Amino acid sequence: GIDESIDLFAPFMRQGNKSGVGLGLFLAKSAAEAIGAQITLTNREDGIDGSCARLVLPSKLCCLLPQR
Repeated sequence: GIDESIDLFAPFMRQGNKSGVGLGLFLAKSAAEAIGAQITLTNREDGIDGSCARLVLPSKLCCLLPQR
């Protein structure tokens, strides 16, 4: 699981002794917010180790296709 008291979406934030720069979740949240979506991370509630990521897209999300 994750330490939910830490903002893992902050740039260059890593939990524990993990490798990487710490930009992946920051970029994911920035992209989600750019389209009006929400992204969250929480610990699993079923007693199994791990975490759950949730992406909620706005219902009015649309993509205009070019006319031929």
